[in-house]
Amino acid sequence: MSLASAEQQVAATRTAARGITRRQALAAALAAGVGVGAIRLLGGSMQQVASPRTSWASGWISPLGSESARVMHLLRRATFGYTPSQLDAALSDGFSKTIDRLIETKPAEPPLLLTADTPGGRFPIAQLQQWWIDHMLTTPTPFAERMTLFWHGHFTTDYRKAADNTFMYWQNLTWRRMSITNLRSMLVEVTTDPAMLRYLDLATSTGQNPNENYSRELMELFTMGAGNYGEDDVRDGAKALAGWQLPQPDSFATNNMNRRLPVYSTQKTGVFNPRRAYRGSVTYLGQTGPLDTQARTHSGAASTT
Repeated sequence: MSLASAEQQVAATRTAARGITRRQALAAALAAGVGVGAIRLLGGSMQQVASPRTSWASGWISPLGSESARVMHLLRRATFGYTPSQLDAALSDGFSKTIDRLIETKPAEPPLLLTADTPGGRFPIAQLQQWWIDHMLTTPTPFAERMTLFWHGHFTTDYRKAADNTFMYWQNLTWRRMSITNLRSMLVEVTTDPAMLRYLDLATSTGQNPNENYSRELMELFTMGAGNYGEDDVRDGAKALAGWQLPQPDSFATNNMNRRLPVYSTQKTGVFNPRRAYRGSVTYLGQTGPLDTQARTHSGAASTT
């Protein structure tokens, strides 16, 4: 099968890009999936998977056999598409330099959604969704934003059970800030995230009555996967994680139905209450001792490598 030259492909792509809206580009990127996130999660590099063989069999040419084709494929999969000027810049930089720029550029902060005096959770979830989509389409750091979307799907949280859209907003900010860091550091942030604390019931877990939901999901879904831990790890892990509570509001506002609504002046994380924690020794993934949250999450991260 013959393919057009790389120059013809570039020209055709530029022409097509001018006729595609930003929303269409976003939809196409979402349909393609966020494969690069899985690579980072498993400890691989984009260079390892993005350098194709030019020929798999006699007479067949890889569609990624040229530098320009690899650059365009990278932008399609690692970002939300590209404008003609973004494509020109990436082609000028080349494949390797474009990878370095994407993964080494810190995430751009989105515009503020809430002010300090916004009553907690008193805005529709659709407003949060629209705010995020707008940032996806305009961010100068699209790879970090693509990774934010990946972590949003990986560390899933149901906004209905979180029951406070302010918490969901904070979670989005945290996932973005940690989007291209490392799993070990991120798991500590995930564990103490208020939306996650409420969603998987860690906020109600105590040393005397440990809740196992988060402990199980941390291992089964977030890190090592089923079959790599035992039920004793779930039980003792829940004990080691007990003691976290939701943050306290800075003040309260009253709506027109005389209902008190929490108001937060800044983003907050969960608060650890040692009086609610488990005070004994536990055995978790082969480690025995009075393990704390950091030791617990770091053990889970280490088990994925």
